[in-house]
Amino acid sequence: MKTAAHKLLFFLLIFVIGSPGLRGQNYVLDREASEITFSVSNLKWNTVRGTFSDIEWQGRVDIAQPEQSDFEVSVASASVRTGIGKRDRHLAEPEFFDAEKHPRITVRSSDLMHAAVEGVYLFSGTLEIKGIVRPLECRVRVNDAAPGFTAAADFTLFREDFDLGANHSTFIIGEEVAVEVKIVMQPE
Repeated sequence: MKTAAHKLLFFLLIFVIGSPGLRGQNYVLDREASEITFSVSNLKWNTVRGTFSDIEWQGRVDIAQPEQSDFEVSVASASVRTGIGKRDRHLAEPEFFDAEKHPRITVRSSDLMHAAVEGVYLFSGTLEIKGIVRPLECRVRVNDAAPGFTAAADFTLFREDFDLGANHSTFIIGEEVAVEVKIVMQPE
């Protein structure tokens, strides 16, 4: 459940990344091709999988000098989908994402730099869920897919860090949420 929020963060990370062959162009998010997914254990033997939609971003990415990038990515907290409507509505309630009071889950960049491996970037920033802000760091892999590019990342977040379902034991809902982000950018 917390994974959905984390996926949003992951999405932001992917959006920020570019590749050396893409310098000098402006890009827009391909909302239909991009996806943020998450998974969390349920009752120790089941896995709940979900997605977030309604993705927005603002800012700039400088591929030649990634440290000059500054951006923000967010998803609507009520856009979480797990395949069960009742569960999705429950996730939007105050116990989890509190979508009425906190309508967006947001990732903000603070640092982006090239990694030692070609096509890999190191992202540092913050993830905000329910007004709680925590640091986020991950690796982002970028593939040229002319005329645009695709950025992908995965990371693990802890739901208790964001007060998500605090009344549920880690047997009922796992503590760790696996997040996978795929961001597709197209020329403007």
